[in-house]
Amino acid sequence: MSGTNMSAAKPTFDLEELVSHYQKQLRDDANHYLRRRGIENETVEQYRIGFEPGKIGFYVQSGKLGDYFENRIIIPIVNKEG
Repeated sequence: MSGTNMSAAKPTFDLEELVSHYQKQLRDDANHYLRRRGIENETVEQYRIGFEPGKIGFYVQSGKLGDYFENRIIIPIVNKEG
């Protein structure tokens, strides 16, 4: 693969779309959980905090199937370049 420019590869998904999806999934119970821990709406919006009810990824442990992000608060991680 000599001469191949790996930086030119494009992701197969849109990260902005994924973050938006998580934000839309933020439900009342997840909002209540955040409020109980002192996290206000302004912080949720600023850091684009979202929620995953348990739809993506899976694993098998002890013969049982489970979700990687089942009922989890999602906080996007970015660097100075976005």
